[in-house]
Amino acid sequence: MGLTALPRSPFWVNDNGTGFSTLYTGAGQRTPLFVTIPPAPGSPAGTLGTPTGTVGNISPNATDFTVTENGKSNRALFIFATLDGTISGWNPEVDGIDPTTGATHTTLASDRSNVGAVYTGLAIATNKEGQTFLYAADDGPNRRIDIFYDTFSLVKSFGDPAIPRGFSPCSFR
Repeated sequence: MGLTALPRSPFWVNDNGTGFSTLYTGAGQRTPLFVTIPPAPGSPAGTLGTPTGTVGNISPNATDFTVTENGKSNRALFIFATLDGTISGWNPEVDGIDPTTGATHTTLASDRSNVGAVYTGLAIATNKEGQTFLYAADDGPNRRIDIFYDTFSLVKSFGDPAIPRGFSPCSFR
């Protein structure tokens, strides 16, 4: 389960296997915003997303981690990883919010399902040169960390060949 909160933001809790991220106030009350995280492209009809890791976009650069859908683009405010091997971002100006139901969805930003990625955790960090990178723990057969540029394109992957069989990265500190 992923959990993220930024200043002046509710807690975003990923509900793995439901396809949703639910938002809660600091008092534990559910907010009326319901965010759908879709499954990997090509999944059978009715397949639910499997959100795991989530981070708030803390990049100091206003255009980092931009999502685009239906001709609308903006910086993802929150970023999500799934067991399906996808990474998606959410911005209300891109994804919209149904005023009646509070329903919204994320926009797919990277799909690594074709290489068997199984993302279980995310981290985001800015280096001293001001570049921000996204790190995704791949707990699948790849057993590695995938690093993404601020455009959601893969920089590189790394793993530790010395970790025992059956162990793999699953989260970050």
